[in-house]
Amino acid sequence: MACTSIGVDGNDMRIVTFNLHGFSQGKSLLADLCGQYDVIFCQKHWLSPDLLYKIDALSADYVCFSKSGMETAVAGGVLTGRPFGGLSILVHNGFASRAKPIALEHRFITTLIDNLLLINVYLPSCNNTEEYRSSLLDILCAIGEVIDQHQNVKVVIGRDFNFVFCDSKWSYRMLVEFLDEYRLAPMSLPSDSPTAYSYYQETLQHYSLIDHYCVSVDIAAVVSRVSTVDVGNNLSDHLPVEITLHAPDLLTPSVNGSHDVKDDVMYQLRWDKANLHDYDMLTSYYLDAIGLG
Repeated sequence: MACTSIGVDGNDMRIVTFNLHGFSQGKSLLADLCGQYDVIFCQKHWLSPDLLYKIDALSADYVCFSKSGMETAVAGGVLTGRPFGGLSILVHNGFASRAKPIALEHRFITTLIDNLLLINVYLPSCNNTEEYRSSLLDILCAIGEVIDQHQNVKVVIGRDFNFVFCDSKWSYRMLVEFLDEYRLAPMSLPSDSPTAYSYYQETLQHYSLIDHYCVSVDIAAVVSRVSTVDVGNNLSDHLPVEITLHAPDLLTPSVNGSHDVKDDVMYQLRWDKANLHDYDMLTSYYLDAIGLG
């Protein structure tokens, strides 16, 4: 099924987020999602840096920005134990020329598409330890720094927060403070969502809603749909969660031929005028993908 991208029709943008619980378990459903959404957030693909190409190879219709959760472990020697972590953002080719990776961290990655800052986050498992509290605050502060660096953009944060949105939880109260500071609003599942939960463990009969979206309050009104995706070929313990933005004014497609450039004009790149930070980050990202970083 071909994806109808906002880069083509300029109206709705469809985003889905999916905790794969390992690439091998999630790839079947992920391949199906690639045919239906403009942007896909992935968590826990469990791929080492040398295997990130597997997500890139999943669909020729998407560009992929990925981070392995095991970079430090691999660099330290022979990898032992079970795999862990990993984040990706897949962007449909309709947006490829306008998508720019901003941050590639172990707990969150961000991509800027025109005036929309997309943040894919995977928070640590919630507990009452000081280590967890410190880690959560560090992650929120790092995300806040990225938002601070991009004024006048709208923000969509998605996915695995690893806790229920409940006032009795310290982690949620800290998140609320963060959301208030950056004028973000959590999006609730409506009553017609296929399920009221996003995580399930059938053996233990555990069901909870720990996968969420938060968006800039300025665009909350253009969110036309939030829903879980409950399908038969999902082998993960999380359900994908989708969100649709009716946002024709959010994204400004580039128009080919809009600049009048004479054929005889030649340009020379100047390193003293270049964005060396972005150059360093992108060089590291692409070299990591082929195992040379």
